[in-house]
Amino acid sequence: MRSAAEFCDECCTPIPAPEDIAEFKQVTVLFADVVRSMDIALALDFEQLHHIMTELAERSTEVVNRFGGSAAEFTGGGVMAIFGAPTAAEGHGIQACLAALEIQDEAKRLAVEFARRYGVAPRLGVGLNSGRAPVGAMRSGPIGCATPAEPVGSAQRMESVSPGGGVMLSESTARLVERDAVLGAPRRVQFQGCDAPVVVRRLLGVNAS
Repeated sequence: MRSAAEFCDECCTPIPAPEDIAEFKQVTVLFADVVRSMDIALALDFEQLHHIMTELAERSTEVVNRFGGSAAEFTGGGVMAIFGAPTAAEGHGIQACLAALEIQDEAKRLAVEFARRYGVAPRLGVGLNSGRAPVGAMRSGPIGCATPAEPVGSAQRMESVSPGGGVMLSESTARLVERDAVLGAPRRVQFQGCDAPVVVRRLLGVNAS
């Protein structure tokens, strides 16, 4: 097979371009979304809701970038971020934890402003999950990482059980950061579609270094 060939000489199978071959890296995925967003939507007009969701997404993205992550906004104001890709980072887990706590601080400050202006005080739920994700196929949006469904889905599940204003970690993320973070007691949650209960832990803080 020739190095620059587009098809295999023996079987005629298309040869993927070098940039299409994904490299797997260990990452931590952060997912944040507004708790009970439908209730907020019913209480506001479109422009007010758009302003709130945009502000939350932009502030969250700024925090993610500050802590070395890559963020992409999802429909509805939810924000997903990846730490450890496309540039590898050994401390991706604790970086994600620091970002998650700062996102909550920003959201609480914004909630005071929104309560004064619009009469609603939205709260965010944040979930973190760590695992392997393919990078190198830079075709899936601004985060530049073709994230598989499972790591992202697990982060979303963590967010779904996070109390408003809180951050929930999967067991994989908790193991990564347990020496540097303050964690709540493990508890088991049965998620729809999962055969067995899943261990989750709440992030309470990060130890001063």
